[in-house]
Amino acid sequence: MKSKTWSRGMKGAYLGAYVSGMAIKVFGVATGILTARLLGPAGRGDLATVFFLGSFAAAIGSFALPQATSYLISKDPHREADVACAGFWLAVVLGVIQIALYWFLVPLLIPGGRAALIGLARWFLLYILAGQVGPTLLGVDQGARRFSQFNLFQTLPPGAYLAGLCVAWLSGFATLRFFVLWNLAANFLVPLCRGIALSRRLFPRLLAARVLREIFKQGWSFHLPTLAGLALWRTDMGIMVRYATAEQIGYYAVALAVAMGQSGMSSPFTQIGFAAIAGEKEPERAKSLLARQFRFAQIVLVCTSLILGGSAFWLIPTVFGKDFAGAITAAYFLVAATAVGGVAQVLEYGLRAMGQPRPGVFSNLAALVLLCALGPLLLGSYGATGMAIAVLAGQVVNLVCLTVYTTTRLALPASLLWGFSPAGLFDFVSLARETVLRIGRSVTSAVWKETGE
Repeated sequence: MKSKTWSRGMKGAYLGAYVSGMAIKVFGVATGILTARLLGPAGRGDLATVFFLGSFAAAIGSFALPQATSYLISKDPHREADVACAGFWLAVVLGVIQIALYWFLVPLLIPGGRAALIGLARWFLLYILAGQVGPTLLGVDQGARRFSQFNLFQTLPPGAYLAGLCVAWLSGFATLRFFVLWNLAANFLVPLCRGIALSRRLFPRLLAARVLREIFKQGWSFHLPTLAGLALWRTDMGIMVRYATAEQIGYYAVALAVAMGQSGMSSPFTQIGFAAIAGEKEPERAKSLLARQFRFAQIVLVCTSLILGGSAFWLIPTVFGKDFAGAITAAYFLVAATAVGGVAQVLEYGLRAMGQPRPGVFSNLAALVLLCALGPLLLGSYGATGMAIAVLAGQVVNLVCLTVYTTTRLALPASLLWGFSPAGLFDFVSLARETVLRIGRSVTSAVWKETGE
């Protein structure tokens, strides 16, 4: 059974999300190429170290405020102003507190041989504030189903960052400090622009203690699987920063940049789909939509990973430089791991939207235990490739756990979740064909209108 939610304008939202996702992917690949060529393996490793600390701190301390605001507004759109105001101020307070906390922890997290990075890493802690406020404001747009704004402003930071790197490349002013500070400026664009646009909902307004408690409680329930998932996705770089050489970190960062080129392909299912499933009033329709998203995500991510994996052997030395040839094998495993992890994330976010966040906690923790056990062992023997193998093993465990839960506890047949069945492929092709025809009709209509005028 097709969900009515899917047919009521959701196709356009998914299409817009894919366009923005593709744009983010292109920006990410381009910035990865520029940073690798301008900084070299060691410099690229130093940049990855500085970015890792600030971005990881923002992620683990978000308390899932973006999802909480989106979820509550999806359930009751009339509460948008109160939820937006409370979510914004919670994000500001949490961001400031965490910056103060991590300021003193930075020297403990950076090995002594890289003490010169401590100052830059402390500056980049300002990313925590941008990483709290910006996504929370986008969560307001997501919950209110203003998907055009949501998709557009997601592309703003990576686009602005790429523009700055192009300027640095052309002017010859490519230093590690410039890369860090420009990245900060780019990431503050979303809080600034969305804060101004939503200012009537944020200032001045009395904060209701009840709404603050509700957002925090809902955010905490979502934050537990988010925290476990982030630990799974980010622990690899933490192990690399702690135990690997700068050169190996540089290899791993390039391999990861290639693999993450497909990350934008799963975002429509985790972002647009989350709001759609959360807004469903009937459980059976929510299950149907979850299963359909899961099937489509498999097809999209497997096809994308085959393309990326097949091109890695010439893409890395040709685009990033021959000095990064050591990243090729690691890229194969990371491409597969990213595809498996993206499919698992689609299933996990769907379960969260249905009010079931706990399965994601246990699946991610099981995968994390395996990663922490295998990672240091394989890293010592095989370098960046060993870490990539450990990441793939962890993501497979994550997906298996979530799939078993969905088939047993939600009583969704395994056949309904398999995207490469004849029925699943036919459903995907039908939707793709309908979307292409819709785009063609829109373009033709616009051309005829312009010609007629």
